[in-house]
Amino acid sequence: MKIRICLAGATGNVGRALAHEILRSEDLELVGAVSRTYQNRNLGEVLGTPKVDLKISGTVQEAFTTKADVLIDYTNPSVVKGHVLFAIDNRDECRDWDFRSHRKGLCRN
Repeated sequence: MKIRICLAGATGNVGRALAHEILRSEDLELVGAVSRTYQNRNLGEVLGTPKVDLKISGTVQEAFTTKADVLIDYTNPSVVKGHVLFAIDNRDECRDWDFRSHRKGLCRN
């Protein structure tokens, strides 16, 4: 079973590199991509990878309409905490996250 990933900041310098590596991986699946700059465009076109057919969302909330197991956020430090809390609130469970043992109270279930 592949790990389903939502990548926020998918079209930035680090996000592009991560997206390419996730797409190449056999055990990872990119199910969500977030970029305010390129929202509603096809990630494959933006990355120059024509085989990829994934619509870029403008917000993490919009991207999470597709179930993801992991959120990777390379956006802006001022919004990351809000994105993480949203992801936690919209998961079935918070399992095996380092947050649980290191930041008590961050997992809300």
